[in-house]
Formats: sequence, structure tokens, C-alpha cells
Amino acid sequence: MSFALRQMINLPAQMKLKKLHITNPVEFLSKIQEIADFSINPDDYRFNKTFTDSDYIGEIESGNFVIYDAGKSFLGKRIILKFVGQVDKNNDLNLQFYISNLWVKVFNATILLVLGILMLVYAYYLGGLFIIFALIQATVEYNQIMKHRSIFLKKIQSII
Repeated sequence: MSFALRQMINLPAQMKLKKLHITNPVEFLSKIQEIADFSINPDDYRFNKTFTDSDYIGEIESGNFVIYDAGKSFLGKRIILKFVGQVDKNNDLNLQFYISNLWVKVFNATILLVLGILMLVYAYYLGGLFIIFALIQATVEYNQIMKHRSIFLKKIQSII
């Protein structure tokens, strides 16, 4: 099993990202509204793919926010990550991220691996091709998740 596939299987759906100190929470919340488009309902976006210029959509309520990373893929924009930020009494930002539809990514890679292993018995090269596709798919998904996570974290750190 490749490193990327092992990492994706071991990747929890929820990960604690950072705890950052905010000097001015009001200014931070106004700048976070410049990053994400809060006018679009994320539930509507999942089904309608409403057009927005921003790569981030979300909801904000009393200092807490939920931002969805609507990254581009070859099928169009889709929600990749969900970031949840909570500002506490000490002006600390607790930031967590969730991987959207992780079970689908793991299921797809697992199906390709199982088919590849079963096909190795009857069609050696075709089975090997399925296994290679599963490893490529897992590697691409893992790299995409980590890339989007680091881009968002850099944006948050730049406005603090």
C-alpha cells in the first residue's frame, strides 16, 4: 500500500488545526468576511453549484464561523474541506478542519484495490493497472486536501 493511501485511510475526518491568538477579534472577523462569500448558503451550494468568485463560502455567527473550501476540480467546483473557527474569551482562535466526504474517497480507492487484487488472478496486467489507478487516486486526493489546508491556513495567518 502506498504512503498516500495509508495516510488517507489514517486521516481522521476531523482534525485540530491550530490555536492562534488574535489581537483584535473585530478586525479579524471583518477580514475573514473578505476571504469568504457569506451570502451563499453552503447547503444550496452543494446541490446548485451557485456561481461565486470566491473559493470559500461560509456562515458566521457571534464570532464563530464555518468556511467551506469550494476547490476546483476537473468536474467543476466541489466542497473539499470544512473549516470551523471559534473565538473564545481569551481572543484565541481554535481552528479545526473536516474532510468532506472522506468515506467516499476511501471507498473509491478500496473498490479499485479490491478489483485490482481479484483481477491479478485472471488478468495480471489489468489487475496491476487497477491497483496503480487506486494508488494514483489516493495520492491525488491526499495532496489536494493538504494543499487546500495549507493555503487556507496561510490566509488566516496573514490576517491575524
